[in-house]
Amino acid sequence: MAKSTALEILNKVQSNLGEVKTNAGSFASISGLALLIFNSMNEVLLELANEYKYMDLETDISVTLSSNTATYTSSVALTEFDKDSFNYNNEKPIPYYTTQRMDRDFPIKTNTGVPKVAWYWGGYFRVHPIPAASEHGKVLRFRGWKVPDLYSTASTAGTSFVYEGHDLTLLANWVTFKVLAYKSNPEAQVYYSKVFGTSDGKMLGQLAQYKANRGSPQLLDNSIMVEPMEGNRQSGFVQSPISG
Repeated sequence: MAKSTALEILNKVQSNLGEVKTNAGSFASISGLALLIFNSMNEVLLELANEYKYMDLETDISVTLSSNTATYTSSVALTEFDKDSFNYNNEKPIPYYTTQRMDRDFPIKTNTGVPKVAWYWGGYFRVHPIPAASEHGKVLRFRGWKVPDLYSTASTAGTSFVYEGHDLTLLANWVTFKVLAYKSNPEAQVYYSKVFGTSDGKMLGQLAQYKANRGSPQLLDNSIMVEPMEGNRQSGFVQSPISG
């Protein structure tokens, strides 16, 4: 089973809505309901990626350091990063500090030398001390979760990060819910329950199932859970520790 293409997702939503399916080589000229569905597909991808962290979006980041430069950008756009994963030049882990702790512990941030602390402020990853000439070309590494690639209007063949099987259920049903809610159609509640479950717990939502199947594992130390990775958001879903 292969991942569903953008056109297959759009047609699945149209089928859910009882509408005629679209047959097109690109989405550049679509309009009306088809365009609303297409835009909603991308909205759901971003909402899904920002709501939790998934194995399908995990990435390793490498930032090459420059002398006399303290601020750096990630080579990949990220939704979040793992604050416990910073490493200087594959030699040793370095701690991540909050901005408040940086201000307390290092009120003067102009010292140079081997970076010993990482922090984030103003849209930049920062290290302290500031790399000197001897640290030029060394590498800061850490883990993160990518901003997902969105469907393009140029082609109907694109696929998303959503794992196969879940794309025709969770993704298509979430888009269907958004379109029905936009149209104030009461059937939106049916698709809301499919995606998010019911308040009485009788129906487990497809979103919770996707988190259980594709969510990033919690951090473990010698098979003992230390703490969840940063940013499990407000969903209330806690993934069981994964070991081995």
